[in-house]
Amino acid sequence: MSEPSLASIIEGLSSYLAYEKLSGTQSVEVEREVRQALLEEEAVVVPAKEAATGVKVNTVVAVEADTAPVVRVDGMEHEPTLLFLREGELAEAVEMEPFEGEQGALLKKMIEAMEVPLARVCVVQVVVMEGGMKEAVRAVLERVKPQATVVLGGNMLGALLGRSVMIGSSRGRWIELWGARAMPTHALEHLLGNVEAKREAWQDLQAVMKWVGSF
Repeated sequence: MSEPSLASIIEGLSSYLAYEKLSGTQSVEVEREVRQALLEEEAVVVPAKEAATGVKVNTVVAVEADTAPVVRVDGMEHEPTLLFLREGELAEAVEMEPFEGEQGALLKKMIEAMEVPLARVCVVQVVVMEGGMKEAVRAVLERVKPQATVVLGGNMLGALLGRSVMIGSSRGRWIELWGARAMPTHALEHLLGNVEAKREAWQDLQAVMKWVGSF
């Protein structure tokens, strides 16, 4: 009998976890052999599916050492006008669509104010983890190749740069992330109810608008 492929393992796990979730199970233990099979792959990409908003969704699981940071990619996957990098908790990164909830609604308003069609936008939600997170985001940026990237929040920026940062002194200035032109600004959570932060974020987004207008 031939060895099961990684794809068949993933498919079996997906079905099993879906059943356990419906049964009310909160957590499961993955056998060592299955974990090892996953860790032997540099990256596992689950085929795209249509979200409720009609935007294509891909969940990319990048693996390094003993960690598996989850990166959710929504929207245009090849050379979008804008790519937004936002931090989310594990459940949000896996289950929530990019424009759900208060933060998601705010993000949508920001994009609409920039007058960029949603069809030309890619939203990347990532669980900030020490191991493998930077490599996972790098793989997405190198694959998607956005015209401009907006990094939302100091936690996200610091995790990508590998050091602590103060978003107040880092925002508003272009940086380069693995060949991608990126603009740091405030996190969506910080923008909610903070008029001054919204004003600063809008200044940052205007700089992004000016840049993408040159294409």
